[in-house]
Amino acid sequence: MRPRRTEVDVAEKLILQVVRGCDVARFGRIGTGLLRHVEAPGAAPVLLVAELAGEAVSLGRHQRAPSALAQVEAAGLQVHRRIGGGRALLAGEGSIGVLLALPGAGALLAAGIGADKVINRYVRGLRAGLSLFAGGTPVGYFGRDFLSADGRQLAVVSQDGLPGGATIFEAVVGVERALPLPAALAGYPVHEDPRVAGAEGVALASLWQEPHDFSAIAEGIAGSYAQAHGCELVRSGEAPPEGDEPGPAVREDEAGWEESGVADVAIGFAEALVRHEGGVVRAVRFRGDFIAPAFVLRDLEAALVGVPLDFGAIGARVDEAFRRQGATVLGLRSLRVLADAVLAAAGQGS
Repeated sequence: MRPRRTEVDVAEKLILQVVRGCDVARFGRIGTGLLRHVEAPGAAPVLLVAELAGEAVSLGRHQRAPSALAQVEAAGLQVHRRIGGGRALLAGEGSIGVLLALPGAGALLAAGIGADKVINRYVRGLRAGLSLFAGGTPVGYFGRDFLSADGRQLAVVSQDGLPGGATIFEAVVGVERALPLPAALAGYPVHEDPRVAGAEGVALASLWQEPHDFSAIAEGIAGSYAQAHGCELVRSGEAPPEGDEPGPAVREDEAGWEESGVADVAIGFAEALVRHEGGVVRAVRFRGDFIAPAFVLRDLEAALVGVPLDFGAIGARVDEAFRRQGATVLGLRSLRVLADAVLAAAGQGS
């Protein structure tokens, strides 16, 4: 076994919790609960594998529902946020949710890492686990927000974190159903880069050579994480902790807010909603398909209150927010898109 870090005494152990019949709303609440749970002193890392149930739209943490979705109510679908950012999915029965909650980003690694490396390092156990059931088809991760098999999207991945260092890796896997949102439910315009959406979705069941039930897949994923990180797997029969449903609310009150419109970014779209008066920001909301810790976005929004509607002043606050410990963003080619969106919403865009 490789040398271990000593900053988290219990990192030799990985607690496994398996949940059956978990609807999409509960999966989000478990995510917030686990993240708070591992923030406690002495907490061990927790791997949760959930058999998702029902059917619902799983909205990325920072997405604005009126922009990202269309005709959802007419289709009779509920909408719930995931704890991680990213794009909207159609999830529930036939899919699996995976959460890896860590006291610190490097809790299962031989050396510390920054928040920008969380997905890259902790997707490896999932990739190995899914490969066991993919009928010999390699499962790969190439640095974006999804895992692929046979050139198609098999799972989506994301992350969140807290200012004190607690971190959570999140994935949703298409087992008997592909995950991408049907075109009829998508509200965004056509992206300037057709490659952004990635390849079409694929279900794990279409790849395997013989059927595998949820228990077998959960055990395969758990065993692969234990092997990848050289830790002891400790099974827990306790119910996982649940927190609040990840915010912000799916349907927000937008009266009095001006909007920027969506801008094309690396993994989808980004936008801002703004209230301003006398050339000064009074309130701002950043929304989009990007992946970033929620605390960083909320703190940035608060830090912009009272700032002049000036690119330099806004840009300085944006840069400062993403330089802090635990901050990262996936899906934006440049942070200036956030400052640009604020100005565009205030009617000062180019």
